[in-house]
Amino acid sequence: QVVPAEAQAAAGETVTLQVRLYDAAGRFVKESPAEFSTTAGTVSANGGYTSPADKHAAAIVTAKVGGLEGKARIRSMPPLPWTFDFEDVPLVADPKTGVVKGEPPLPWIGMRYRHVVRTVDGSKCLVKVTTIPKGTRSQGWIGPIGLHDYVIRADFRAQETGVEKPGSPASDAPKSAATDADAFAKAFGNPAALEKARMPDMGLIAQRYTLDLMGAAQQLQVRSWPPQVATHFSKTIPFAWEAGRWYTMKFEVRTHAATSDMDEFVRLCGKVWPRGADEPAAWTIEAVHEAGNRQGSPGFFGNSKDSEIYIDNVSVEAVK
Repeated sequence: QVVPAEAQAAAGETVTLQVRLYDAAGRFVKESPAEFSTTAGTVSANGGYTSPADKHAAAIVTAKVGGLEGKARIRSMPPLPWTFDFEDVPLVADPKTGVVKGEPPLPWIGMRYRHVVRTVDGSKCLVKVTTIPKGTRSQGWIGPIGLHDYVIRADFRAQETGVEKPGSPASDAPKSAATDADAFAKAFGNPAALEKARMPDMGLIAQRYTLDLMGAAQQLQVRSWPPQVATHFSKTIPFAWEAGRWYTMKFEVRTHAATSDMDEFVRLCGKVWPRGADEPAAWTIEAVHEAGNRQGSPGFFGNSKDSEIYIDNVSVEAVK
């Protein structure tokens, strides 16, 4: 057994690993020297693992004692600011499906399997796929949990589902009433309504808050806990947007010290605008959460049954 079996480190930080031997009954015998190797960073003969100094990395450290072998997993990140455009992610054809795709960065949590990297609109981007059994809603995190007071920004696009035009094959096909989208279409009776009903919810996570661009509802929401919006902190405003169009989302979270009028609070500010247009001066949505979350990893949120979600040009930087 390699201890710790999993660890998170800052870029350039050294983690001391120990190797423990056990008998066939699982009883501890002794600590032992071992032969170490690693897939990223460096590891010394006595088990001192040092992470790469200037990049996000995920290492598997292997320790061998005779015919025995144990492994540890260590992820590491440099300090802010970060930028990701996915252009350096290698793409290969899937041997089963032939789809050309790549993998999200390995240090990210909850991203692989639910997301792939593909070429969309001429550049590589992160794609939340729809072929996940029982996995329409997903969250993924791209940094350490101790981060706080930062702004995360990314470009988003919802895939068109192809039913927005009357007379299209998708709109003419018989529908079952098995999904919310089909029930929506039956109630409103037109392909444009069905296209809107199939639009996903997508957005950014910062300091345990979510900025959610909601498709079928045509709203923008900030919240602290998705499963219990009714009983936990949230704020929602109307916001019209379209599938098939890129939008830039920006989410800033700051913790403010207590004042004479208010205890410590968290201020949340979000913006959404068409990609390529000038950034608006005013925030699209603002909210204050008293006694709010003081820290949390940046990340992404997506909820979709029918539409892929595309994410590109990600950045995270500290705010003062």
